[in-house]
Amino acid sequence: MKRMEKTTNHFGVVVVVYGKGADCVLKNYPAIYEQLASKGVPIAIVDHGGHKYLPESFMRQGIVYLKQDNRGFGAGVNLGCKKVLESASHAIVLNPDLDFDVNELLRIGKRLLDSFAVLQTQEHGKKQAIMYYSHLTGIAGDAPLLGGIPYFNGAAFSISREAFNATSGFDENFFLYFEDVDFSLKLAQKNIPIRIIETNSFVHEVGGSRTKGMSGFIQRAAAISALRLVWKWFPWNIWLYLRYGIKWLLADLRSH
Repeated sequence: MKRMEKTTNHFGVVVVVYGKGADCVLKNYPAIYEQLASKGVPIAIVDHGGHKYLPESFMRQGIVYLKQDNRGFGAGVNLGCKKVLESASHAIVLNPDLDFDVNELLRIGKRLLDSFAVLQTQEHGKKQAIMYYSHLTGIAGDAPLLGGIPYFNGAAFSISREAFNATSGFDENFFLYFEDVDFSLKLAQKNIPIRIIETNSFVHEVGGSRTKGMSGFIQRAAAISALRLVWKWFPWNIWLYLRYGIKWLLADLRSH
């Protein structure tokens, strides 16, 4: 038993749940989260609501349930990381709509050494880890582009206690979207490199946890976060203000 604790307790798992994401997480509870908890892996489920389930649905031995008003993904990650990093040296943050082999996660956890790492996930039939955001045009893609800033795919990543403290976690002013670009810029500012961990079983159902009927709200929230990113990092770029300002104004039209 002591040997098992030595190999697993240096990492914990954080999952932020909202809306349809609760269905995804509870579907995987027996095969993934309860298994991890039984092996001594600290797990924090951060519940942002928007679903029909009672808190008791998430409560299991070894799994910490944290209820929080929905202040955005970054706020949920911060709360969960603070909890698991009390007893673990690294936190692995997983999207609720991820499917994977629990044994592969255990193998990954045993070899976590870096301050920050992104786990490859399969999306739309191809493996994804690093993407690029152009601070000149506002275009994002999965290949280097003009003015491209590399940022991590937020579906699955790990962070050490030291890196979390050094960056003060995610900027909670970003309610939805662009928190990954912002945090990548913070990592670069602190000279913390992003390591890529190759995986075989991690499959991300993009949008699988998204609640239907919220497209207009999501479009507006994304535009606001984009404007916040520009103001924080690229205040000189008038084009980006225009681009995201128009998207905010046309959010309802673009949602149809």
